[in-house]
Amino acid sequence: MTFIYLCIPSSNYTQCQLTEQFYDLEFEGIVENAYIDRSDHSLPYFVVRNETKFLDTISLFGEWNELFKFIKVGDTLKKERKSNLVFRKENLIYRPFKIAKFQCDTIELNKEKPFFKLYNFVGTN
Repeated sequence: MTFIYLCIPSSNYTQCQLTEQFYDLEFEGIVENAYIDRSDHSLPYFVVRNETKFLDTISLFGEWNELFKFIKVGDTLKKERKSNLVFRKENLIYRPFKIAKFQCDTIELNKEKPFFKLYNFVGTN
């Protein structure tokens, strides 16, 4: 039983990873598409085209502050690295729009970390 626990992350562990991934993400551009990918467990995504025409696909899996519900095609959004605050451009000015929230309990994560050494070693890919 202990071996299984070492190999399977808790939902909190997964939420904390999602939090960290979004926190480290940086984007700025116009929302080209916002969709629920039915072929990928019905996960919410939005696609941002930046000024160089590069498309970024952003996953909002695990985000519980309903950011996805407020994103509209045509919105100009910006998010800086090391922040979960998303800005939306209104009248040529970026204004705070929504904070992405993931249910990560850092106190619980610190208790769990020793159990996931093998999981981190093996990886998820």
